[in-house]
Amino acid sequence: MATTRLIVFLLVCFSGFGCASSNRAETEHIHLFTTGPVLLHVDAYAGDVILHEVEGHVGTSVEIRCTVTTPMHLTPASSPIQCLAHIERHTYGEEVVVELVDTEQLYREKHAQITVTTSGFTGVQIKTTKGNIDIACEAIPLSIQTNDGDVYIAISKPMTENIAVTNKRGDIYLNILPESNGVIDATAIRGESVLDARAGNSTLLKGTTKEHLLATFNKGENTISLNTVDGDVFMKITDNPEYGWSWSLDDWLPF
Repeated sequence: MATTRLIVFLLVCFSGFGCASSNRAETEHIHLFTTGPVLLHVDAYAGDVILHEVEGHVGTSVEIRCTVTTPMHLTPASSPIQCLAHIERHTYGEEVVVELVDTEQLYREKHAQITVTTSGFTGVQIKTTKGNIDIACEAIPLSIQTNDGDVYIAISKPMTENIAVTNKRGDIYLNILPESNGVIDATAIRGESVLDARAGNSTLLKGTTKEHLLATFNKGENTISLNTVDGDVFMKITDNPEYGWSWSLDDWLPF
């Protein structure tokens, strides 16, 4: 059956925004008036998530690009994707919640790229499918779930918090400073787990195999858990994690 690509704006459910649709690739913008570093929670059923930490950025900006592929005879009356974004205020600070909701069950291939920019994060929780995740931030707790995509994480301060990344059919890349520490538990089913630790003090633990890497780094106790299926795990210790995105296998030292 012949198909055509329809690129549809998402319906944004947030104060000051209405409904829009177009046959061009466009980006919706939401600005939340946060006052400091935020805890971020993103729940996106299909698509990429990109986080930017920009010093001096005012508030939290959310950009969403939605693409829908549908059979030619199905003509949507309205956007099939709804985006909800709001601030929850707690005693420990502000939490930004971004959620995508599928508003119809017709046969479609849907993809939504979410880009979040703010001055700083206190923690990040992301759940999506069929998407890449790209994070550059300071040392914060991270909880990441995706599949059919790659995960890229660069930490610009010594990492002493917990990291949990779960992926399927994709690679995981983690880039941290030599002053970081932790207990590393990295599993790549039908792939390989690789550690490049040319600085700092790393010790391999009993049970380490090509697929399953167990190690301690600088005698830390925080957990660095990286798990994927049909993919590889690459963890690199570098002095410049913000700029160390040359993820060539030739640059890594496998144990």
